[in-house]
Amino acid sequence: MHKPNKIERIDLLAKKLQEGIITPEEKEELEQWYTSFDDTYLEIESDDNEDDLRNRIYTNIVSKALIKPIQKSIKLWKIASAVAAVFLVFFGLYFLRSTNNSQIATKDLSIEITPGNNRATLTLEDGTIVTLDSANNGEIAQQGSIKITKTAYGELVYSILETSSNLEENQLSYNTISTPRGGQYQIILPDGTHVWLNASSSLRFPTSFKGAERKVELVGEAYFEVVSNRKTPFKVASDNQVIEVLGTHFNVNAYKDERETKTTLLEGAVKVSLLSEEGNHHTIKDYKVLKPGQQAKSSKNIKISQVDTEEAVAWKNGDLMFSSQDIKSVLRQVSRWYDVDIVYEDNVDNVIISGSISKYANIQEVLEILQLTGNIKFKISGRRIIVKQ
Repeated sequence: MHKPNKIERIDLLAKKLQEGIITPEEKEELEQWYTSFDDTYLEIESDDNEDDLRNRIYTNIVSKALIKPIQKSIKLWKIASAVAAVFLVFFGLYFLRSTNNSQIATKDLSIEITPGNNRATLTLEDGTIVTLDSANNGEIAQQGSIKITKTAYGELVYSILETSSNLEENQLSYNTISTPRGGQYQIILPDGTHVWLNASSSLRFPTSFKGAERKVELVGEAYFEVVSNRKTPFKVASDNQVIEVLGTHFNVNAYKDERETKTTLLEGAVKVSLLSEEGNHHTIKDYKVLKPGQQAKSSKNIKISQVDTEEAVAWKNGDLMFSSQDIKSVLRQVSRWYDVDIVYEDNVDNVIISGSISKYANIQEVLEILQLTGNIKFKISGRRIIVKQ
């Protein structure tokens, strides 16, 4: 049996700490490793810059041969595998221990702000609304030859029963699954396509796919694993954009309060088309074909760039991850997931954030990390997060 070495052990403890499942004994073990680390020369100076401190901490870890530097050039906060976990936890512990103003002021302690969970509603063709988080597991509805089942894992499954020859089979009906702020859900469509729906999002889809295409409509954010069918392309329509695929894995961020729609490809190939409205018709204004690892940003036109796909799907994998994002973009994600309102008392447009933290962390922990990595302060008042410099 493989016995974990020191790095693997620290990596495991770091991940447990980030996910909030570390035991008191394991936390003490991690803290003992930290306190035994020689950081005496890393005292914070009045003119210290966070980036400089990150570099100094990382250099010190490397110099102790705890980890090896990665050869290819990547963001410091995004060092892969054990390096990332060790560095982020070390950095957080260092600052939390070295500052006395990191605590977030909180008013109205009777209101508990908790991370999101599996919550959604399903609207059937006849207007019936099913609250999925309170519905019993098992079959919740049947529409024609389609059975709708809720599993115990926050998942809705559409399965095809024996094909019927009545007129109902020729009629196209639609359902809509919607998540609130602080909600997420998964759905398996009638063709077997698996969709993860992020907070404050909705997906409208036919209860069975017929004809020359499989088309769904998205508002918000979703990750798709599309079942391949070369005869019937799969299409995702969002605000002034259509994505066409045959079978692939990709993420779409199409929130209406974001400046641009982002489509990130993990596997396969997708065609992203930007639409313009002319009267009652839409015409293709621009289009691009993505390769794995590329992201299309659609606004007035489509721009393609090579990106870290892990960041794009971090929300699906249980993390909040930011790479040089402006603070307002970061806090929009926090707002959707923790179901809070953001109030700005000062202009914080110049604050840029990079980092990663479990999205199941306490809201206090999330804000403390953001507060430590940018020139910014937070106060919690009820379900409002007040932001100032």
